Amino acid sequence: MKKKDIVTKISHDTGISSNLVKAVIDRFVEEITYALEKGERVELRRFGVFKVVYRRGREMLHPRSGEKLIIPERRYPFFKPSKTLKERVQ
Repeated sequence: MKKKDIVTKISHDTGISSNLVKAVIDRFVEEITYALEKGERVELRRFGVFKVVYRRGREMLHPRSGEKLIIPERRYPFFKPSKTLKERVQ
């Protein structure tokens, strides 16, 4: 399912214009992104939690050349689904 499909479905079910629904969804995603940039946790009850996870830097060997590579530490976004969501998907 793509964003366009979601917008169409919500617009049809609620009677709200597609442009307004699209604007709300875009703003919603922007707010989650902004919160994650600041390192905040975003919790949506019965859906899941978006958070930033840190990975430590490490050394590894290049598979072909055997050359030693240094992977720097970094932050990345992570989503943990709620118990309710997991149950509904199974």
